[in-house]
Amino acid sequence: MRRGNTLIHKMPVAKLEPQMRLGKTLYGTHGEVLLTRGSELGPEYVSALRERGFHAVYVQDGIADDVEPIGIISERLRVANVRNVQTLYELMSEATQDVRDQVAKEGAHVLPEVPLEIGEGITRQLQQLDKDAEALLGEGLETKTLAGIASLKKPRQLHVRALR
Repeated sequence: MRRGNTLIHKMPVAKLEPQMRLGKTLYGTHGEVLLTRGSELGPEYVSALRERGFHAVYVQDGIADDVEPIGIISERLRVANVRNVQTLYELMSEATQDVRDQVAKEGAHVLPEVPLEIGEGITRQLQQLDKDAEALLGEGLETKTLAGIASLKKPRQLHVRALR
């Protein structure tokens, strides 16, 4: 990834080597700091990253160590969205437990006969998910990256029209 004239390296966790340093702070699903920027990535940290499902991380490259990569959405918004989706799944799991138990006991043929009760908690969480989607789109569209992508499309459209 290039930011101005500065290179920033995103590296697969499988290719991390001892002594490498983290280039961007990593957060857990509840917003907790897992590893801070500049942490040395020893074997125990690399193993923990794999176990937590990380596929790639930013590493310091000796060139742009003073620059922290900026994503399309903020870390705060990302963490809030992950937490809200997890809560929705937990609520749905609780709400459907009786139905799942009945299906396990009697077979899938009972599904059309079993009413699904969607409670107030699930309704609230679905409304929050809708707000989260709006926030993601809003924040994503404000970034210069997406604006740059949109600007690439305009000359091509003009060129196609000129050929007609």
